[in-house]
Amino acid sequence: MLSDVQQSFEALRCTYVDLYFLHRDDPMMPVDEIVDIVNESCSSDMVKNIGVSNWDVKRIQQANTYAEKHKRRPFVASEIQWSLATCTPRAYGDTTVACMDDISFEWYGHHDFPVFAFSSQAKGLFSKAINQGYEALNEKSRIRFLTNENRLRIERVRQLCDALSLPVTPTILSYITSQRFPTVAIVGCTHPGQLEDSLADPDLVLDNNTLTYLFNGGSRHAT
Repeated sequence: MLSDVQQSFEALRCTYVDLYFLHRDDPMMPVDEIVDIVNESCSSDMVKNIGVSNWDVKRIQQANTYAEKHKRRPFVASEIQWSLATCTPRAYGDTTVACMDDISFEWYGHHDFPVFAFSSQAKGLFSKAINQGYEALNEKSRIRFLTNENRLRIERVRQLCDALSLPVTPTILSYITSQRFPTVAIVGCTHPGQLEDSLADPDLVLDNNTLTYLFNGGSRHAT
C-alpha cells in the first residue's frame, strides 16, 4: 500500500493528499486488519483523510467502530455508483461495484457520511433519452440503466424540466448534490461541450419534494 501511495505522489507531483481512497474491498479480509494496515502505512502527514470506494456500508460501519475503539483513523468518505437511475452490481456488469440502494441511502443520511457518486449521469441516460430519443442510447446504457422503473424517472425528469424550463443534465446532477448529507457528483466528459452542459446551472438546488417526485413520484418543486 505504501508503494501505491508513493506512486500516486509521483504521478500527482505532490508530497501529500487530502483524501486517499481504497478502491475495492476484500470481503474475505477482516476490517480491523485493513484499518490497521492503512493506519500503519500512511501517516497523517502523507494522507490527511482516508476514504473507501465500492465498500458496503456494513463494512464501513464495522471498520469505523473498530477505529473508534482502538483510536485509529476512521474512513471519512465513500465512493460508489449512484445516480437518479437505479442500478445493481449485476446490471452494471461488475459484482465488486457498490451501487446506491435503500439501505445504503438511509445509512449515509443517518451518519451524515460524505458520498462521491460516479456514473452520476447514468452514462447520459436522461439527457440522451430526453433530447435525442431512446434510440440514441448505446448498448451499455440500456443494459445497465434502461429498466421500467428508470423509464418512469426519465419521463418525470422530462416533465419537470419542461414545466420549470430546467436543463436536463444539471437537474440530474442536482439530484445528487441536493441530498441531506454531503455529496459530490463525479462527471466524466470526453469534450468541452459535455462539461459546459454539466455546468449549465451549477446553483440549482432541488427541494425534498422534488427529489421525492423524481425518484418515485409525488409533488414537485424546485429552487
